[in-house]
Amino acid sequence: MGSHHSLELISDLAQVDQLLEWFNSLCPATVPSSDWLGLQLALVEAFTNAVRHAHRDRPQETPIHIELWVSDQEVELHLWDWGQPFDLESRIRALPHKIAPDSEGGRGLKLLANIADELHYERMTDGRNRLTLRKNL
Repeated sequence: MGSHHSLELISDLAQVDQLLEWFNSLCPATVPSSDWLGLQLALVEAFTNAVRHAHRDRPQETPIHIELWVSDQEVELHLWDWGQPFDLESRIRALPHKIAPDSEGGRGLKLLANIADELHYERMTDGRNRLTLRKNL
C-alpha cells in the first residue's frame, strides 16, 4: 500500500519554491531524511533540466507534470516534459568520470544517476517524455 500525489507546473524556474513546498509536505515519517533530501535534490534538478533544456524553445505556459509514488519499500518520481527526446543512458555513459566544477553541464545527470536506484527517460505515445526515478528504501 502506498500513496500517490501529482502536481503540474509551468516551465518557469520561479516555480521551484512551489515544487519544494509540495514535495516536502508529502514526506512520510517512514522515509529516512537523508533519502528524502536526496530525492528533493533530484526532483529540483530534473525540473530545472526540463525548464532549461527540454522547454527552452517552448512557451513558459508549457506544463511539466510531476507524480510521486511512496510506499514502505520505495519512492518513485515521474516527471513529464514536452521537449525533444534524448538517450539518457548514452548521455550518462558519455560523461567523464569526474566533472570539473566549472563545467557547463553534466553534473545534473550524474547527480540523478547517483541518487536513483533506477533511472529511465522515455518518449511516450502522446509526444511527452517521462523521466522515472526510483529509490529503494
